[in-house]
Amino acid sequence: MTGVDDRWSVTEAGPGADETHVLAFDEILASDRADLVAEVAGVVAAWPGVTAVESADWDVLLITAPGVPVARLTAAVDRWWSRAIGERRPWMDAMDRAAETVAGLAPGHRRDGWELTRVRDAELTQVITLDQDLRRESVLIRAGLRLSLPEREDFTVAHEAIGFGDDAALGAIITGQVLPALEALPSVDALLDRFRRQRDESLLHAHVLASRGRLGEAREIYQRVFERCQPRQRPHVLRLVAEFGVPPLSTGTHPHLTVGEEAVLAAWQAGTAERISRLRELSGLRLGGTRRSLDQLWGRLRDSPELFRDALAGAAPALPASFYGAHTRHDIEAGRAPFDPWHRETVELLTAYLGRFVLGRARDARWDLAADGELGLAGHGLLSRVFALTRAAFAAPREPLHPRRLRRLANDTILRVRR
Repeated sequence: MTGVDDRWSVTEAGPGADETHVLAFDEILASDRADLVAEVAGVVAAWPGVTAVESADWDVLLITAPGVPVARLTAAVDRWWSRAIGERRPWMDAMDRAAETVAGLAPGHRRDGWELTRVRDAELTQVITLDQDLRRESVLIRAGLRLSLPEREDFTVAHEAIGFGDDAALGAIITGQVLPALEALPSVDALLDRFRRQRDESLLHAHVLASRGRLGEAREIYQRVFERCQPRQRPHVLRLVAEFGVPPLSTGTHPHLTVGEEAVLAAWQAGTAERISRLRELSGLRLGGTRRSLDQLWGRLRDSPELFRDALAGAAPALPASFYGAHTRHDIEAGRAPFDPWHRETVELLTAYLGRFVLGRARDARWDLAADGELGLAGHGLLSRVFALTRAAFAAPREPLHPRRLRRLANDTILRVRR
């Protein structure tokens, strides 16, 4: 059963769990009303039949109430929440006072609750928004522009956070940061000039250029945005290009790929057999496509990493960091993950063999890029998982590692691509 507007739910915890029920809140609701989420734990703990309440996370409560039906707990939470959500809380008064302070410091802005607006022309409205962060007992201040392009667009020019009731900090931020930032951008043309000076290559920059009829310049920006963003985001970029009447972008044969990505992918597919032969040579294994061969290969990785490190020291890996998926790429670029050439080459050799193994059992699959740009099969990323596996093999002692981890990865991949 679900709660108010399906934004929270009470469910049974399931067999084997210490608790009996789980109360889970929608993340947005839990963030907006962290005060009520924190308060409801104590309220539930006092109800008849409830013996324990524990926070599993900031938006999830584990409840122990043997014999209490889900429907009864749901109804009780519903009654309490419906009453509590309508109560006036002290933080609301603090937000009102902050909005009044901002209104006094920002002449020309019209206040509507915790938002203040100033219309500069038919295309641009300046906006100062106050929001609450109840988990940190802070007021969030955002200053931005609301643009009337074919689709409404928002652009942030300043954002800060202060503690509730810190009037001195609020005044300093409004007069020292927010208002100067807004005054510097009184029109869309001023914003476009800022983009030009800062060499901004965002979607908004492209939208503004297109709205001004500067379609050739807009296409250049859209093209660079298209090539930097993830495959899942590219259909949106192409739709915007078409809606604005911008000349078509350069894409691969498959429009979710760039020309460069498609070339790398084609070269990868053409070179998998050569990579597998190289892996046989390095490992000394037959690698005949059996599950046992995966276990043997995993043993080589764990027991003899120097075989790969020494032999591949001067390797020239074929795949860029983007092919490792967004999350792993960020770790690589931030220096949190090793990216030595020999390690990358090892990952590529293993991925080629693992992919050949999977393709032999899921024949409708093919090499491609997943939604976040990761190399994989049938829309499911594989390269980052192999990368993580090799990091474990090279960094950890032998004992804690399961002897069939490579086989388990292969089996899991087969299940994914067959769905």
